[in-house]
Amino acid sequence: MPAERQAAGGLGVDWARYTGTREQVARLRSRQRRSEDTQRLLLELRGARDDLASQLAIARDPASRQFLEAQLRTLAGQIGELESERELTPSEQSQLELLESYRAEVALLNGRQERIEREARALARPPGTPEPTASAN
Repeated sequence: MPAERQAAGGLGVDWARYTGTREQVARLRSRQRRSEDTQRLLLELRGARDDLASQLAIARDPASRQFLEAQLRTLAGQIGELESERELTPSEQSQLELLESYRAEVALLNGRQERIEREARALARPPGTPEPTASAN
């Protein structure tokens, strides 16, 4: 961590603000993953609900029907709970969009930097010297 702290200080970034922002991003990413997991679980539960409803439609014996109806009620409750916590708030969604735009911008800048470094190395090579292979870099 000291190297990270030194790098942040070298850029003029307040360490407390940097770590706070980093933790906020980690919480946001965690919330996004939970939301995605909840979405997948909802799909599975809805599929199970549809299967139970199909079984209930063909069940004739009262004990089976009672059991399937209880299972359907339980699933409906679970689905309701998950639906209420699934969605990201508008604030979380906008923060994620901003974070993704920054990540895309950083990737673009990294690509540009690599291209400039290659061009600088090519200009620094004496004329007639072959370009080194990728393994030599």
